[in-house]
Amino acid sequence: MKSIKNLLAAGALAIAGTSASAISLPESTFFAGFVWTMGAGPALTVKYVTSNAPDTAALSGGVSYYFENGWGADLGFT
Repeated sequence: MKSIKNLLAAGALAIAGTSASAISLPESTFFAGFVWTMGAGPALTVKYVTSNAPDTAALSGGVSYYFENGWGADLGFT
């Protein structure tokens, strides 16, 4: 069951990366980093943000791999 979840998460990441690269939005960016989530522990994360300009609304989406709990995903609006 865990391998199926990992396969689905990898597929979602591949699809998200393909669609994000097909969209050309001004000032959009990707970033990767190390995060620590309360209750889930440490993780590596990759995110896409539609704008990096200050005082501008932005959408974001990402995938994280938690060392203790497997894969996670997030969507955001600021």
